[in-house]
Amino acid sequence: VNGKVKVELNRGNSRVVARSSPYSLYDEELASFERYGFDQRDAIGVIKFHALQSKILHKRKGD
Repeated sequence: VNGKVKVELNRGNSRVVARSSPYSLYDEELASFERYGFDQRDAIGVIKFHALQSKILHKRKGD
């Protein structure tokens, strides 16, 4: 692990407010929904898949 982390300390609480690493896999440009025009409808398949998993688990438990 190599990099920098900026932590905010306040009344016994801590919060990471910044981090960086030369080996980071995170790319802000790729993560931006605005830059590439993310279409919310693309999430429908993922939502249905996760809903199916929940339905199968519910059925197996007999609830």
